[in-house]
Amino acid sequence: MKVLERIGPALGDLAARSTTSQEGTLVLEIEAKDAHEAVQRLRDACGFETCTFVTAVDRFPMEPRFEVSWQLHSLQHNERVRVRARVPGSAARVPTVVDLYPGDGSPPGGPKTEGQATGARGCVDEGVGRHAPSLRSRCCSWGASPSGS
Repeated sequence: MKVLERIGPALGDLAARSTTSQEGTLVLEIEAKDAHEAVQRLRDACGFETCTFVTAVDRFPMEPRFEVSWQLHSLQHNERVRVRARVPGSAARVPTVVDLYPGDGSPPGGPKTEGQATGARGCVDEGVGRHAPSLRSRCCSWGASPSGS
């Protein structure tokens, strides 16, 4: 059974479209507002127990400006899936998944991939303070994030 056939019923209408990355990973394009729900369904109903990375791309001057991706891994099924959301520069907010995968809110010195990936590019993780108060927007090398904060 293909990955999309296995996870499709759990996602319902959340995934707008699916593609395959260059390395063969299933990529689900979703609305940013649905990211937390999609990731939670993939974890709870489909066995994607690990969030291997969170990253973001700033596509300035294109709109939507930001592309945020969460890659999940199911050890049980030996499958990976990437959840991707495009976010406009004028509303650069994505829901956090730290409550689903606490490793992204690890103690000082540990990996904080979610905050690093989105904060340094001027995109805010909504709900971060509620789940991982140590996460803060990172400053870029020129002294401020692209959002000016």
